[in-house]
Amino acid sequence: MCRAPDGMPTWIGTLFEHTVCNTMKYLVWGLVLLLVVLHQDIWNWGNDHLMFGFMPVTLAYHAGLSIAASIVWFMATKFAWPLDMDDESDAVSQAGEAEGAKS
Repeated sequence: MCRAPDGMPTWIGTLFEHTVCNTMKYLVWGLVLLLVVLHQDIWNWGNDHLMFGFMPVTLAYHAGLSIAASIVWFMATKFAWPLDMDDESDAVSQAGEAEGAKS
């Protein structure tokens, strides 16, 4: 849903959407790949230390990884989600409501 801010001239808005939005899409994909690699935390397998006195390091690591994944997913919905999918779902829901009203 990456769109140029309102009030921007058309040519600047088009340039914004093509450069910034495409760059953000690549950044999101790169972060997803980074999270996939970081999920394989073989360096923590033998670590017996406790974080905060009760939580194993591997559990704390995966909690942090889960928080990072939720942030990346938010970025994906904000910057990499196709705009036309929202229009299609709105049209389908409106058609369903109109069909229900006829019955």
